[in-house]
Amino acid sequence: MTTTPPLKRLYTILDPQARDAVATRIRRWSFDPPDAPLTFAAKLARENGWSARQAARVIEEYRRFLLLAVTAGHPVCPADAVDQAWHQHLLDSRAYWEEFCPQVLGRALHHSPSKGSAEERRRLGEAYRRTLASYRATFGEEPPKDLWPAEEERFRPNQRWQRLETSRCWVLPQPRLRRPRGWARAPRGWMGGGLLALMGLALTGCGALAPTHSFHPLALTGPEFLLFYGVVCLCTVSLVKKLHEALATIAGKGLNGTPNLSVLEMAYLAGGERRVVKTAILRLVLEGKVKLGARGVCKLVKPVTVPKYRVEGRLHELLKGQPPRGVALQRRLAGERALFAPLRQSLEQQRLINKPSVVALGRVGAAVLMGAVWLLGVMRLQLGLAAGRPVGFLIVSLLLVTVAWVVCVGSPQRCTACGEGIRKGLSQAMERSSSGSPLGLETQLSVFAVLGWVSLDPYLTMSLGEAGIRTTRAVVTSDSGGASSDGGGGGGCGGGCGGCGGCG
Repeated sequence: MTTTPPLKRLYTILDPQARDAVATRIRRWSFDPPDAPLTFAAKLARENGWSARQAARVIEEYRRFLLLAVTAGHPVCPADAVDQAWHQHLLDSRAYWEEFCPQVLGRALHHSPSKGSAEERRRLGEAYRRTLASYRATFGEEPPKDLWPAEEERFRPNQRWQRLETSRCWVLPQPRLRRPRGWARAPRGWMGGGLLALMGLALTGCGALAPTHSFHPLALTGPEFLLFYGVVCLCTVSLVKKLHEALATIAGKGLNGTPNLSVLEMAYLAGGERRVVKTAILRLVLEGKVKLGARGVCKLVKPVTVPKYRVEGRLHELLKGQPPRGVALQRRLAGERALFAPLRQSLEQQRLINKPSVVALGRVGAAVLMGAVWLLGVMRLQLGLAAGRPVGFLIVSLLLVTVAWVVCVGSPQRCTACGEGIRKGLSQAMERSSSGSPLGLETQLSVFAVLGWVSLDPYLTMSLGEAGIRTTRAVVTSDSGGASSDGGGGGGCGGGCGGCGGCG
């Protein structure tokens, strides 16, 4: 990559007259050859599907970018729209290299493609940020958002560019709909995926009618319908997933700071009622109040103090009598849903788990969407049987859709988006703190509540095996009674052009 010599670059930046002269030459330069039947702006608009006004705006921003390229004093990176104008300009290579660069810019301006490496993506992001900063400093205003998007949007990793011949292909852009206020933090792209699935379902909406033309899904041949049906199923399952994520995001909105959770609250957040019961049993074992016998039988050997939660009190009552063995004790306690109401209400108030109304809404949405897909398959099955056609693959497809229907309806997202983030953060914190040092009681309980397993002595491991406790490794190093986590993220940019490395 060519760079401007330091002394010349410094002189260009600090000399207003030289900078103004370059700006004047750029402003007066015409990108159109004399008597050209198709102008530069018209070609730019045609190649990118822009209006004439949009193309004119892009050309003006390209002129500004050219000024920054020779006066900013650092590598610059254009926005995508500006880069398209640069590409169009480079196509007239003779005029660009023999006239424009020496006569207007006074030096060569090279275009460097992206190499695709992580380091390259980081470098491009830094160059783009500096370009935006120089834009503000040079022109005294913010760059237009629609032409100069934020860095995250400019280098969005899932961008997919492809040339299409529009006279032979239909191009349907994703609608950029304005979401309601409550959906402001819904995951990006859920609307686009939802609309895609709804479009597929809309094609099946007239299924009760007799097929009248070859484009109706029920009029497709057997292999064609199976392919179509598979695509609709995948889109609908994706939509159900996005619906659950969106509801979880809305339900978790408003959480401020990191909540201070008790051990049983962490257990409920991480594993539900069963995890709470196992954690309560483990507490009594570690405190020496319960002794484990053969086949996981729990025997109370010391009185239990006043419990904080109902589930602990109910466990004490069962242990004083003839408690069930092993897993049966857990199932009995986990089945008494009222015992967990305080834990559930506390986590709901902290916006860490979804309220019953949110869960019900997710179930209804999943049932309606998957039910529509299932009905489409049933209608096609009826037509196939009436016509005497083979329907074996369709029956298998219907069975798979039925399983997916049951799974989607029966497993809505339990945690809110914030609750899921905190749960993952706690798990990562426990996994990172691996040590063989002795663990305190509260630490062992915290680890088990979050991960579902903890390293104990061999006797306890063998006796509590039916309760789901395994001894794989120790995962906590401190004797604290709680856990906290920190997180971070990173990203990069995808392909595209690498901008320019300055002038030389």
